[in-house]
Amino acid sequence: MAQTKKTGNDKIKTVNTRTVERVKNPKAKKNKTWTVLSIVGCTLAALILIYCVVDLSTPLIFKDFYADAEKSVKIPGLSEAFVPQGFAYSEELSSYLISGYMSNSEQSRIYIVTMDGESREIRLKNEDGSNFTGHAGGISCNKGDVYISNDKKVYYLSLETLKNAKDLESVRFEGRFDVPCRASFTFCDDEMLWVGEFYHDGYNTDPTHKIETSDGEHNAFVFGYKLDENGAFGVADVETPDIIYSVCNKVQGMAITEDGRAVLSISYGLSNSELKIYNPAAATRLEYDLEGKTIPLYVLDSGCMEKNVTMPWGSEDIDVQGGKVIIGFEFGSTKYGGGLLPFAIENIMLYTVEK
Repeated sequence: MAQTKKTGNDKIKTVNTRTVERVKNPKAKKNKTWTVLSIVGCTLAALILIYCVVDLSTPLIFKDFYADAEKSVKIPGLSEAFVPQGFAYSEELSSYLISGYMSNSEQSRIYIVTMDGESREIRLKNEDGSNFTGHAGGISCNKGDVYISNDKKVYYLSLETLKNAKDLESVRFEGRFDVPCRASFTFCDDEMLWVGEFYHDGYNTDPTHKIETSDGEHNAFVFGYKLDENGAFGVADVETPDIIYSVCNKVQGMAITEDGRAVLSISYGLSNSELKIYNPAAATRLEYDLEGKTIPLYVLDSGCMEKNVTMPWGSEDIDVQGGKVIIGFEFGSTKYGGGLLPFAIENIMLYTVEK
């Protein structure tokens, strides 16, 4: 109830119901903030720890690969938007040739890298002098010729042109010719030039390249051309390949060893890469009609496969050097996190193929 007291002319009203005053506790708010920060911090620390454990465990996770593999030189340009695609070795230059495109759409490049890791950056131009910004998916060379594959074409440079090019200089392609595939990768030795295609969902190939094999469906071909120093671009006949290999999906590169075995580099996305080794002499032989001409076709499938090695993510083009397979990877580039992805490799790897 309310009571009223009179004091002179003033009245004082007293309320005898209980009034509760809520006082905010600043310590409680601070403690809550610290709790949230602690949870976030612990989560980040756990993720970093897991990442470090996974990264350091790479040689164990891929032990079959690392048992026969060793690091070579570091791939240059990875911090400059360069995405490496093609890898080859030149005996004449005693250097690696690494081709690739730029994720920022600048001129595509070739890096010439010595065995000591010193490099020159060569920028590419089309024959008309305009900047070449194509994929530059594969690179191969022999004693005097350099081949780069991209978009159903093989682009040509003489090795002498690269030898004389200075660091940061631009060079023009000296010619090109069409091939009957997407031209994703290339390999060259002293006898043959090989040009192959990559197949995966969204990266379609000619429907006639589809073949049912003992280990599933093949959708990609690798075309082989005999070399002739007197022919156009050092090739005996650029119009007609001499041999075809049918290969599995997701092939990024192929090389032929000195004893004639075919080695395939297989990868796509955030999944393990593979190195598959075949004996073409044991492959099933078919025939393929190319514009009225019959070409021998050999199927590289499980029936002639000798070995399958699991590798870290992002394998690309390959070559051979002194009995070893040169393997390049792309996940060290800034496009894919600058080497922060698990299993990212920033060096050329050399894999010894058992005889």
